[in-house]
Amino acid sequence: MSKKFITEQDVLAAAKRGEKSISVDDDTRLTPSAVDAARQHTIELTMRVASPLLDYQSAGDVKLYKPEKTNNTKAGTTVVLGADHGGFELKEKLRQHLLSLGYTVADVGTYSDQTCD
Repeated sequence: MSKKFITEQDVLAAAKRGEKSISVDDDTRLTPSAVDAARQHTIELTMRVASPLLDYQSAGDVKLYKPEKTNNTKAGTTVVLGADHGGFELKEKLRQHLLSLGYTVADVGTYSDQTCD
């Protein structure tokens, strides 16, 4: 299986076409200049995950939170958080803290402190 490379030129071409995101997967490699260009042109690099562990989830099960301030080195970095009902309160505090630092947060649940065993 051949690996796909995304270069700065690929990102600049996507920006010229008005694209807001570029989808990558485990076989895609990004050059450092491509990552920098994506940040400069506010193009989100989204990861496609092909994992049997995630087959039970639909896209509706993930809540994506973006930070208010994105002009920092953490912009474009996504942290995934999840917990059961016992860790819900801590997960919510961590989400707020990570957002305040400029990270994007993908919340995979649970979404309340009600028992979910």
